[in-house]
Amino acid sequence: MTAHWVSGLVGLALAGSVAGYVSWQAAKSPQTPEIVYAAPPCDPAPAFRVVEDPFDTIKPTAGGWEWGSQGVIEMRPCTGGTMTISGYGVGAGGDWPLLIASLGREGLGNWTFKSQRDLTVKVPHGGAVTLAFMNAYYDASQRPIQRRELHLHEVRFTPTP
Repeated sequence: MTAHWVSGLVGLALAGSVAGYVSWQAAKSPQTPEIVYAAPPCDPAPAFRVVEDPFDTIKPTAGGWEWGSQGVIEMRPCTGGTMTISGYGVGAGGDWPLLIASLGREGLGNWTFKSQRDLTVKVPHGGAVTLAFMNAYYDASQRPIQRRELHLHEVRFTPTP
């Protein structure tokens, strides 16, 4: 045998060993699981929680919520039902607080709180229910300081029986 043949045989043997090793490693490596996206779980006893509060001004009260600035609260009921919302707003900067309610990407309504308001909002099915106050206003250059606020003394969800 010539050196060329020996070199070729060693190369083939080495290539076969490498291929075998790679196959063996692949066989013993765990398979990557398939990613399955599921809807976030619902809550059989839903309660609102703060999901966005950039200025740390949303505070729960005995039966409702106080918004000193913009932010969002959310709950995830398993079924539809009715939301009861009661509260008032403090105007500033020539405008009044605006509350926006949604179910996922579906709007449930929006209301300006120029005075005491009592609302009944139909929630057609379970999902992510959000309440958002996004038109906050604050002006410290004026005296007294001008600040738009939303005070909801009742926010209650009653599931459909």
